[in-house]
Amino acid sequence: MNDHRYHYMFTTFDLETFDLEDFRYNSVNITAFRLVDVDSKLYLEVIDHMQKLQHNGLEKINGVPYFKTESALIYDSVYSFASGLHSLHSDANKFNVKNLSCSSDQVWENGLLLYNNINSGSTDGLTGNVIFVEGRRSKFKLDILKLKQERIEKVGYWEPDVGVNISDPTAFYDSNIANITLVVMTREKDRATLA
Repeated sequence: MNDHRYHYMFTTFDLETFDLEDFRYNSVNITAFRLVDVDSKLYLEVIDHMQKLQHNGLEKINGVPYFKTESALIYDSVYSFASGLHSLHSDANKFNVKNLSCSSDQVWENGLLLYNNINSGSTDGLTGNVIFVEGRRSKFKLDILKLKQERIEKVGYWEPDVGVNISDPTAFYDSNIANITLVVMTREKDRATLA
């Protein structure tokens, strides 16, 4: 199950972090998705800042630093929360801080207002534009990745409003299967054993 007749779809958003050396040269069809926008200006800026830290936790993929999806989503969620908090704080009349306890039934009066600010805002994140609708992520983009012999390449993308957009159709209909020479060996049975 390691040749051109098989097609695998990986549900991980971090296929680039896996060792696919055994699959690269057998023309196995491997497709995956990526949520992190590795081409965005913000992504490149954050990578640049992270590389200046001694223990940055970045993985290197083919010698290039890479942010795992989980880390990027945490970054985006904290940034969205901070953005909502900042917009709430900008209206000083609505913002007040007080200590609360988890064991108390008392709630923070500005909690719903903060939720609405996060829900109505839009921020640029490592996973693209972060927009929430009724508390759920909306209008995100997924890159479609395909394993080619040299490396994993982006061959298109998917967006909820647009659907699938393939920029490299040959990645899915590759009629250029490698020229493989098979050596078939047989052994002639000894005539004496046949009698």
